[in-house]
Amino acid sequence: MSSPRFPPELECAIFSDAAALQNPFRNPTNLFLVAKRVKEWLVPLTFEVIIVHKLRSFPIRFTNLSQFEAYGSHTHHLLLSKMWPLGTSLNPTEYLAQCPNVTNLALWWPAPPIRIESILGLSKLTHLSVDTSDYLVKAARLTQVPMFPNVTHLDILGEHATGNMEDDFAVLALHFPALTHIAFLWETELFEPVLRNFEGIKTLISCTPGVLGIDETQRAPVEDDRIVMISSSRLNDWENSARGRGPGMWEFVEEVLKKRAQEKAKKSSTRRIGDTST
Repeated sequence: MSSPRFPPELECAIFSDAAALQNPFRNPTNLFLVAKRVKEWLVPLTFEVIIVHKLRSFPIRFTNLSQFEAYGSHTHHLLLSKMWPLGTSLNPTEYLAQCPNVTNLALWWPAPPIRIESILGLSKLTHLSVDTSDYLVKAARLTQVPMFPNVTHLDILGEHATGNMEDDFAVLALHFPALTHIAFLWETELFEPVLRNFEGIKTLISCTPGVLGIDETQRAPVEDDRIVMISSSRLNDWENSARGRGPGMWEFVEEVLKKRAQEKAKKSSTRRIGDTST
């Protein structure tokens, strides 16, 4: 094959854009067949984000585990959903086992299930989203060793069903020592137990389903600058953030808190000027 007519950097950019613009329900790996150098460029891009959900495509439906082994190390964002697509041969535990470099993991079920042991080996994990806190609480009571020492962001989509919230979050706090951001599905009664038990919390989110934005219908149960009440389309916002297409829930709330801090500083400055002029 002849050498490329364009500089390699430009050619790489062209194929990267072409891969990003492909119909998501078609197989993006078709571009790998163009040339060896194109495959080398596109593999990390194609497999950086994997979404297994019946409402989304994912890079390719592998027929066996050995086909995926060469690609999983490139995955940093992985969403495994309870809405498991028909015709998918690999189970979620097999996907997870091949993705040791995942930093952002979403596990939305009740089916198919994943044992907590399958997650604990993800040493680079910083963002975790789960369907229910009960899944974490039950596992946390079985060990004294922190399960998620590097996780800073925790998103819990479902309701908290266990009995003693204070005790449950005291247990979870031991297993998330680095946690700074936590989000719930409109369960504002959880705010005070969380704030009491997680000393490093910088952001606490109550989230209702909807378009990403401030939810004016919600009211915080306690006065605290760290609390933000929003609406979010969890799947769309998770994917936008992972693919760098726009702000997700966490990025949106960071901007809200940044503006809130700026307004507070401005008011404080105005008061000081008023005090010195009297």
